[in-house]
Amino acid sequence: MPNYRVSLVPALALALLLGPTCREDLPTPDYSDQIGIEERIDAGTPEGFLAGTDPLQEGEQRLNIGLAYEGRFTREISVGTGIRNVFAFDLNGDGTGDFTITGGNSFDRVEGVVSTEIVHAGFGFWGLGVFYRAQVDSSGTRGGSVDLSGWRVMHMALKSSDEAFEVIRIGMESGQFENNFAARVEATDYGYVNDGEWHVVDIPLADFEAQGVILQDCSAPLIFSGDSGRPGEVLLIDEVYFTD
Repeated sequence: MPNYRVSLVPALALALLLGPTCREDLPTPDYSDQIGIEERIDAGTPEGFLAGTDPLQEGEQRLNIGLAYEGRFTREISVGTGIRNVFAFDLNGDGTGDFTITGGNSFDRVEGVVSTEIVHAGFGFWGLGVFYRAQVDSSGTRGGSVDLSGWRVMHMALKSSDEAFEVIRIGMESGQFENNFAARVEATDYGYVNDGEWHVVDIPLADFEAQGVILQDCSAPLIFSGDSGRPGEVLLIDEVYFTD
């Protein structure tokens, strides 16, 4: 059954970690947290709902990671669970500094009812991402990485004409703690143009693997980042999902 959702960007923060590290042996893949579409409730199609640039077809597989997507999907990894969240970067990298962006919704979209609006705060960098962080407490380790090796392409639509978003870096991470590793590419290499029009961006996950990301141990499926800008400059993000 189809599922529709309005995705928001919570005002939380986390630093972007980059750089190669050593790897331990990987655990056996576990897909139990990727909820099947048959387990969801059909919420119906809201008035004014747009089908998007590539509506899901019978037999296709589509993963919703909980950011800027309201359309139909076959698998979902929920965010907002305490250990899986959407984070906006802050200046201190620990949630105590000023946020580099603010988030909201716009009716200018390619699918669903709204897109996600990212507003630059005017600092020397900006960023946000979806993170799956392990937590260690007295009861042991909870949460952590997920296996995305069954997915092939990261899909999204982007729109901006503001100078701050002329360069948009898109990243993924694998590993936890001292084993964390991140890779990134630039949206302009995959079809994005900073011209005020919507552009579809399709990134093969193999391009992140080629830099060292291990999809079976994914700790951040999607990270956006960029450079300095003026307060109020806007980027719109929509139709974010993964396909096989």
